[in-house]
Amino acid sequence: MNKEISPGGTTPPSRVKPLSNRPASRRERKLLADTQAAKQRLATVLESISDGFIALDRNWAYTALNNQACESMGMSRSETLGRRIWDVYSDTLGTPFEAQLRRAVEQQETVRFDYFYPPRNRWYENRVYPSADGISIFFADVTERKRTEEALIASEQDLAADLALMKSVQEVSTRLVRDGDADPPLLEIVDAAIAITRADMGNIQLLDHASGGLKIAASRGFDRPFLEFFNTVHDGDAACGKAVQRAARVVVGDVTTDPVFAGSPALDVLLTAGVRAVQSTPLVCRSAQLLGVLSTHYRTPRVPTDRELDLLDVLVRQAADWVERTQSQKELRLAKTALEEADRRKDEFLAVLAHELRNPLASIMTGSRLLRRSNSSAIEAERTRDMIEHEVGQLSRLVDDLLDVSRIATGRVVLRREAVDLRKVLNRALEATRPLFEARKHRLQSDLPREPLRVSGDAVRLVQVFSNLLANAAKYTPTEGTISLTAGMRGGQAVVRILDSGIGIAPADLPRIFDLFNRIERSRDHAEGGLGIGLTISRRLVDMHKGSLVAFSDGPGCGSEFVVRLPLVDALPKQERVTSPAVLARGLPRSRRILLVDDNEAFATAMTSLLNAMGHDVQAIHDGGAAIAAARALRPQVVLLDINLPGKRGYDIAREIRAEPALAGTLLIAVTGYGQERDKHHAQQAGFDHHLTKPVDENVLERLINEALCE
Repeated sequence: MNKEISPGGTTPPSRVKPLSNRPASRRERKLLADTQAAKQRLATVLESISDGFIALDRNWAYTALNNQACESMGMSRSETLGRRIWDVYSDTLGTPFEAQLRRAVEQQETVRFDYFYPPRNRWYENRVYPSADGISIFFADVTERKRTEEALIASEQDLAADLALMKSVQEVSTRLVRDGDADPPLLEIVDAAIAITRADMGNIQLLDHASGGLKIAASRGFDRPFLEFFNTVHDGDAACGKAVQRAARVVVGDVTTDPVFAGSPALDVLLTAGVRAVQSTPLVCRSAQLLGVLSTHYRTPRVPTDRELDLLDVLVRQAADWVERTQSQKELRLAKTALEEADRRKDEFLAVLAHELRNPLASIMTGSRLLRRSNSSAIEAERTRDMIEHEVGQLSRLVDDLLDVSRIATGRVVLRREAVDLRKVLNRALEATRPLFEARKHRLQSDLPREPLRVSGDAVRLVQVFSNLLANAAKYTPTEGTISLTAGMRGGQAVVRILDSGIGIAPADLPRIFDLFNRIERSRDHAEGGLGIGLTISRRLVDMHKGSLVAFSDGPGCGSEFVVRLPLVDALPKQERVTSPAVLARGLPRSRRILLVDDNEAFATAMTSLLNAMGHDVQAIHDGGAAIAAARALRPQVVLLDINLPGKRGYDIAREIRAEPALAGTLLIAVTGYGQERDKHHAQQAGFDHHLTKPVDENVLERLINEALCE
């Protein structure tokens, strides 16, 4: 058995012993030669094939093998022939390889099978043919084919997985287009992202524009500590914050080694939640606006594949578009609601305005008819005149408030800033509103500091602010109630508090107490006149002074407190000395020549009478085209000039008067219904000395005339 045998397992012809001493016949010699030739052809064939070939006898010993088998086995024939296969390959005992060979022998049937031989890391295809003498085995190395098949199978599996994921992305995209409900689609986006990146957990964080941080909008797989910690993340914090900061995806393959989490408290939170790897992809909409971050997390160190990230990008684009659309829809709904609410408040405001205008007009009309009656007593006539003046004042204040709201809302109010002592402002506001307190028998308590409260501001506008707040306190405080005004300084600010014992403010009304067109009826028993825009004007004027105005109340019946804070300045400049109008009036001539130009004949007649009653010599004309000729003829000391005149506008008349040398010292006063800032500016540029809006306060007019003519 140790001698080399041919592939067929037979002894070479030269070694065959004759069966007897008799010479072989011719026929026997031919048969023997044919047999030897057939065996040689078989050996040649077996050596020429690419498969390995081995033959085993019934005792599992090698009886033949070709060169391919020797090469594959890495052994020579001398090392193999006569040895049992189980001795040569003892590591195949108990494996499917042994089972298949024994099956062929026991069942005497051809067996085909593939077998992976671990020591060589190779796959072999085996074909086993049984015979009476043993078995023949043809085998071939099919490792490359197997790997190709495995790669093909893996590719098919990946393709199937990709198709499934794409289907999932498509379904989510369809939901994003179809549905408007925010929460379920966001959670589906998270689930799809987890599936696409083969992650274990995930979340979506949306950018909160108020705080500037990322807030969790939907999550899957996290417990409360994780969600609480990552509910607000700012730029640069953790992977999601880095993604916002860089506006690009951040992938952390291992949170324990990546510098993103080095020394960060987020690391302990992640490890406690079982997170070892994370990727964060920014949500960027088509307009390039950053909306948030989509993150997926892994329980083991891992980096997503390019294929997974490509699919994730498709999902992220869909998610970003949906988030942008839903946010826009939400903003539109809020804007629509706000617009409807503003429209409702505007209608209510216009109704109140009509009511507030009709009341004084009705009083004025009634008083006028009463004065026509000849049987009215002097006392009754005086009382009626006082009432008419009061109602005209009310109308004038209503118009001024409306103009102020318009100017402030359109940014046309220009503050005349100077360093002022806030104590003087508060005293002027107290004097202006004192009649209201006296009429209601309010107990007014005032506590102002001894030291100046120096602020930079427009003194007139600040008086308006505090007059409005004091009037508001008087309006909503019952008779004999208490109102206190205190002022002081704190933290570089002047702080003024106006506290009343009035009817209070409901908690629901506090946030909108300063809104325009939001007249809150705090009590039907205390319904007062006015448009309810005084607080709006005050808040906006305080804002223009870089200060703040806030309201406080514990509710109905608990009173109210309004607190104004204004920044302090270091020092007040020296105030220019102002001579009292009473002093200026001493020694002035009693009568002045006055030219009144106004196309409203009723007003011109009434104003002429008023000026005559003051002792002045007045000439009134109603056509702007005749104004210059009248001024040249009369040479008036004062010209009261309307703006919107027939024939020629008041601005043009003023310029022509200023161009006349003989009228150089004439006092020009615009008396008009146009009272906006631009109107006053145009009047100043045209040469007017003063600008008064109708109705004119007679005391102001007389003071202006006396002061100018005294210079």
